[in-house]
Parts: sequence; structure tokens; C-alpha cells
Amino acid sequence: EFISLNKPTHLVDLGAGSGIIGLSLVSLFENVILVENSVAAMKIIKKNCSALKIKNVDLVNSDWLDRIDKKLLSVDSWILISNPPYVPALDKKMKQEFKVTYEPEEAIYSGLEGLDDFNTILEQLHQKVSQNMILPPQIAIFELDPRNINQGEKLYNQKFEGYETKIYKDPGGFDRLLVCKQLTMVN
Repeated sequence: EFISLNKPTHLVDLGAGSGIIGLSLVSLFENVILVENSVAAMKIIKKNCSALKIKNVDLVNSDWLDRIDKKLLSVDSWILISNPPYVPALDKKMKQEFKVTYEPEEAIYSGLEGLDDFNTILEQLHQKVSQNMILPPQIAIFELDPRNINQGEKLYNQKFEGYETKIYKDPGGFDRLLVCKQLTMVN
């Protein structure tokens, strides 16, 4: 729904992990940029690209948007997606109870409120857009914790004007997806 309306040409997947989200959407874009700071995850992405014979993907080893600039993203029609770590650090005490042992902690927890990484992304995006290093995304989509998604929406609206924001529920009925569309794109 978000993608077909506006026909953006590029997708940037921040914190791509194994690349599953970006790679599953690769056929919809001229180019997909998968951004990941974990060397181990980058190896998995490369294996997945090879196994799927995907060519229109750029892999960038970066801390969020740190290494993204007009050399990589010289277009004005792009979508930003990110599933950053969003669980509040206080939930670490429940890690054993819920048997969350298969993912590294830095991929799960993000400060006291669970918004540290989200804030970093917003700060970097705001800085790069305001310094004309990149153009703003047509659409930004973030997966966040239901407990902090309303705060995330407020933070996005404070940083960026000209966007309509909407929160969508996950299959379990929890507020999970923050979608921010440029108003010029809203029908």
C-alpha cells in the first residue's frame, strides 16, 4: 500500500540484519541500499543476495545513516525503512523468561525508553537533510515497540515538517508500525 502509491525508485533499509525486509522488496525498486553495522550480519546479507541472485543491492557498513550521502543516494524518490532495536533496557531482566537468546543484545535493546537508536536515526536524517547531503525520504517506515511508538511519532513530527504520520497495528493487534508520508505524496 505505501509503496505502490508513489513509485519511489530507491529503498534504504537501516539496520538490515539478514536483509530479509529489503531483499523481499527488491523487485519493487531500481536499487535497494542495505545498511548494517554488524560485520557478521553483512556476511549473511551477502550470502542471501548470492543465493537469491540479487544484483540491484548496495551493501553499506555504517552506523545508521553515517555513511549515506548523495554519492549513494542521489535521488529524490526513496523510502526509508527501519526495524531498529526498540526494547527498553529494563526488559533485559525478562530475557531468560522469554528465552530471547538467539539475537545479540545490541539488536534488541535501545536505552531506557527503547528509543535511543530511533533518536539517532532521526538526528542523522535531520542533519543530512538540513545540510543538503540527501533529500528527505518520500516515506519513512519504522517498526517500534507498542509502549514507545506514540513517543516515536511525536519525535518524528518534532523533527520533520510536511509529513502525515500514522500508526498501524501488527497481526497481534498491537501498535507497531509508524508510517510517515510526505504531505505532497498523500492522496
